[in-house]
Amino acid sequence: MLPPTPAEFIGAGPFAIGDTAPDQRMAHPIPFARGESMGQHLAVERLIRIVENRLVYLVNNLSRKWSRRMCWACGNKYSPNSARCCTYCGRKLEDLRFLMTSRWDSDLFTGFEALTRKRIRHFGLLAPVYAFYRNDMLMAVYHYDGGALLLDYASPLPATRVLRAAIHLCDTLSYLHHHGVVLRDFGAQNVLIMPNGSPRLFDIDAEEILTRPQEIYQRPDQPAMRDTQRLARLFRAYVAPQDEAVLALLDHAESGRFPGPIPFQQVLRRLLEELKGQDARKTIPHAAAYSDLGLYRAHNEDRWAWRKLGERVELYAVADAMGGLSYGAEAAESALATFQQGVVDLLDKEHPEAGAVKDALTAALRRANDTVYRDRKARRVDMGTTLTAALVVDDRHVFFAHAGDSSAWLLRGGKLQRLTAEHTVAAELLADKQITEAEFADHKARHILTVAIGMEPQLEEVDFHHLPGKHGDRILLCSDGLSGEVTEDALRFHLQSWADRQKAVRELVREAYAHGGHDNLTLIVLDLP
Repeated sequence: MLPPTPAEFIGAGPFAIGDTAPDQRMAHPIPFARGESMGQHLAVERLIRIVENRLVYLVNNLSRKWSRRMCWACGNKYSPNSARCCTYCGRKLEDLRFLMTSRWDSDLFTGFEALTRKRIRHFGLLAPVYAFYRNDMLMAVYHYDGGALLLDYASPLPATRVLRAAIHLCDTLSYLHHHGVVLRDFGAQNVLIMPNGSPRLFDIDAEEILTRPQEIYQRPDQPAMRDTQRLARLFRAYVAPQDEAVLALLDHAESGRFPGPIPFQQVLRRLLEELKGQDARKTIPHAAAYSDLGLYRAHNEDRWAWRKLGERVELYAVADAMGGLSYGAEAAESALATFQQGVVDLLDKEHPEAGAVKDALTAALRRANDTVYRDRKARRVDMGTTLTAALVVDDRHVFFAHAGDSSAWLLRGGKLQRLTAEHTVAAELLADKQITEAEFADHKARHILTVAIGMEPQLEEVDFHHLPGKHGDRILLCSDGLSGEVTEDALRFHLQSWADRQKAVRELVREAYAHGGHDNLTLIVLDLP
């Protein structure tokens, strides 16, 4: 599990990310300082998480500076601060902690308010207990009994745990549909994993609330199916490539095979029963992956993917959409999907030899380039992405294909080696000896790509590298949100220090935050057995 890592740095001072660089501003509001009052009954304890379209805080009612104390059971606000029990309902007045979110996109306000007024209560839904406006932002307060956002967990999770969580949330979605709630998009930032391991939908936004709930199953846009697809997409990212049966089921759901969450839940239950009797050692994952918004950006345009192609072959890839360009996330997703399918179509997975692997990976990258470039021209927008991939054969031979400034690294025998070139203007200047190594590190042209997926009609330059692997090798694929923030010495230290891949991922993310967290960051840590 990845705990709320931003808080560990932001909590070090009033807010450590408040001091922005002169040439870089946050794409979200400056967080509230520790100790800042939220009305007359709450104060900020720390910022927990920065997610798309909102900030998540831990707040509490521990301050004694107010003359009155609120009872969170009945809502009475007039008990003296010295009272031990509520003067209205008699309940004990306890020291409490809460989660508080702040939205600044006014398009989300109406749907959230309508859902709050609906007062829907369900064991799988964490409903707000208090909402108010502050500085043109909508603040929502939730009881907090521990736990962490699903967003804070590195992939993968055990397949049975994923299935149980999906089964649980199918009930919650069905209950919302029964009350006519048409949801906006939801993701890992909207799932809170409780201390007992059960999930709760958290801080969700409604697109619409129907006066006749049965219409939710009759509408042409099929909201019930759409939410089922979202749920499958959400959990697919937490399944190891070796858990093929689970991935196949989630793929079916994501393609629209289930009209709603209840039929999907029935199949999930059957698969869970089947997996209970299997030997878990047959599906031991060799990799951990994580993607994060960072501390400055408003949207995460990084993407990653992994896939088991056969008994002997696994594919891992990271894509970093061109920063600041329109439709960046779509470019990264499209490139990864096209690339993976290209490898499936072109590679002989039973007899993958080096020459054939090179041809397949190169051709698949060019297919991805063609797809993104066509979309770019059709939409008349700037779209582009880096893509760095590793194809593992027999747990011993690793083949890398690469375009852009994401990177692949090898840790072997305590030494760290970068395996991919950096396709940037600054890297070319360094190669031509027009700048020094010291100048290269902070050069303003280091983020100007010379090669990327989708920016030109032809992808001329594709890096390819074959690594004969050894037992104990550790491989890192990452976007420049990590490698551009963290020194090679720090990368080596954390990759070498933590045998647990998820622990290594967590510590690398912490290190990137400590150095500013200015960009989205995505990484896959892969061990050769």
